Amino acid sequence: AGSVGGNGRNQPRLELWALDVGTEAWAPIAQPPLADVDRRSHGFLAWTGTELVVGGGSAQSAAGAALAAQLEADGRSPTPAEAEVIGASPRADVAAYDPVEGTWRALPDAPLPVAGQERSGEVWTGTHVVVQEATTVGVGDRWLLLDPATGEWRVTPVPVTGARQGAPAVWTGDELLIWSGEPTVTDVDPASCCSPDGSGDSFTP
Repeated sequence: AGSVGGNGRNQPRLELWALDVGTEAWAPIAQPPLADVDRRSHGFLAWTGTELVVGGGSAQSAAGAALAAQLEADGRSPTPAEAEVIGASPRADVAAYDPVEGTWRALPDAPLPVAGQERSGEVWTGTHVVVQEATTVGVGDRWLLLDPATGEWRVTPVPVTGARQGAPAVWTGDELLIWSGEPTVTDVDPASCCSPDGSGDSFTP
């Protein structure tokens, strides 16, 4: 996990660990082959039954991280131009981890940046990983479906009213159910941001 603080500094924490339930011992998993992985946050994670699919989220560039550190050392706020450099950008790259072989394989990039964790729910349908579009200000208005076996992506409209973050999602076997969550600044009424929404909807791929 990870986030970008109000001062523009990035606090990434994209760490993956495996638990041996027999010995109750934890072991670190090598980082996935994603761009700027050391500064990645809000990516998605989905277990397919044989692989862990990881990707998307946002990442701050090396130049942005260095500039943010310098500004903090100088004790000054960024200019608008510097804020553009510091800001994390939504990402679309994806990789899959095979715990038996202990290896990663790169998958084709999503056609749009995608988000996970607190931004939106991600589920495994048995054939596809379902994630939501990501923008620089939160979640977008479309679902994306990835077939890890073929690497093919499909983009569909999202039926949930408004873009929300932190919305729980679950796969029933036939459809995706999503409810609650908080509106983001992409909504029609930005003033409603951060007030929980109790509504829900379903999505059938």
